[in-house]
Amino acid sequence: MRVVQVHLQDGADLLSRYGRKHDQDELFLAEAIDCAVGEEVFLDLYFDHTGYAFRVQARVISRRLTRAGSLPPGARVAILQSATSLAGMILAHARGEEIRYFPRTGARVDCSFPVRIRATALSGRGEVVDFAYGGIRVAGLAPPPLGTALGLKLYPPGSILGLTLRGRVVWHRLNPDANMGVQFTSLTARQTRRIEDLVARLGRA
Repeated sequence: MRVVQVHLQDGADLLSRYGRKHDQDELFLAEAIDCAVGEEVFLDLYFDHTGYAFRVQARVISRRLTRAGSLPPGARVAILQSATSLAGMILAHARGEEIRYFPRTGARVDCSFPVRIRATALSGRGEVVDFAYGGIRVAGLAPPPLGTALGLKLYPPGSILGLTLRGRVVWHRLNPDANMGVQFTSLTARQTRRIEDLVARLGRA
C-alpha cells in the first residue's frame, strides 16, 4: 500500500485541510495528487512544531488535477472508519489538546511496567505507561518509523512469564520525551481474553 508523507507546520495547517462530510473525516492533500480515486493509502502525518507523527489509513475519494481559481490541485481522502479513534486523536493534537492513546475498543488505564520490543532493526526495553484493549503507549525507547511491525513481550505486575503480542507503530513523538502508540495486531481469542483481564486488573489497581 502506498505511503503519502504529509509535513504540517502546525495544528492550524492540518485543520485548514480538514472537513467532515457524510459522517466521515476528510483531508485535502496536495501530496496525494498522484494517487488514484478509490485507492487506499497510508497517510504519515508529521507535525513539525511538536515532533508528533501519526500513521492513519485512508481512501482517495476525489482528485483535482489543475488549479481552479484559488483552489490548488490535490486529492481529497477519507479516513477509514476503522481508524476513526486515531483520527480523533490527530484532531485533538492539532487543536492543542493533550493526547492519550485511546483505541476505539474502550477503556484506557494508566500503568507502569516493562515491555521488550523486537523489530527488524530494533530491539530494546521500554515502559508501558498506558494500556487499552486495542494498544499501548510506550515510553523510554526511541521509536521506529511509523507502521513498523513489532514483537512485544509485556511484563505486567504479577506476571511471571509475561504476555507475548504483536503490534504496529501508529504514532510517535521524538521530543522532548520519546513516546509511541502501538496498536495490537493479529490477536487470538486467548490473547484478547488476557488483555481484557489485564485491563480490568490494572483498572482496579
